[in-house]
Amino acid sequence: MKKKKLLSIVLCTVLVFALAVPAFAAANDKVTDCVYMGPSHPFALFTQRNTSSKLINQYTSGRPKAGTPLTTWSWTGDSSQWFESALFTANGSTGEAWCVWGNPNLVVNCKRVGTSPEVNLQPAVNNLRADIEIFFPNTGSGKIRVAPRHVHSSNMYITLGASMSGGNYLNWTTSGTTFYMYDVGNNRFY
Repeated sequence: MKKKKLLSIVLCTVLVFALAVPAFAAANDKVTDCVYMGPSHPFALFTQRNTSSKLINQYTSGRPKAGTPLTTWSWTGDSSQWFESALFTANGSTGEAWCVWGNPNLVVNCKRVGTSPEVNLQPAVNNLRADIEIFFPNTGSGKIRVAPRHVHSSNMYITLGASMSGGNYLNWTTSGTTFYMYDVGNNRFY
């Protein structure tokens, strides 16, 4: 009788702990929602800690849309060079993405094709968590990364790629380039 009571208590305890654990955040979880993390506040990402260096730029002559590649370019102050933090939900858990200024659903994306995938913009909703969840050091400078998924078994970092007229293409690689966060509204680097 004691063994049955002990077994029942152990099974109840295991069940309570299993129900208390939040849903596991998996790389292939689909994003269901994406909103600004706080008040709309733009920032830019430079290759050096000064505004005369190159920065991440949306390579488009109009409004950015799905598939717009990201490159580096000289600072113009145009909103095509501004990004914001966005909070997404996937399988009940949340993560941080970077959206274009003025559109929390169009986010920086890892287009996982080949060994050096393109850095581009894609809609957050129905995208995969590991392709849009951005990790960046809290110090205001460092390497920007996404988690491993699919053909990439290591973290992937935004890296300066081939030269183009006026800047560089950007790719995701296992090495990465250091970027510096610039607060556009307060006109200062972190």
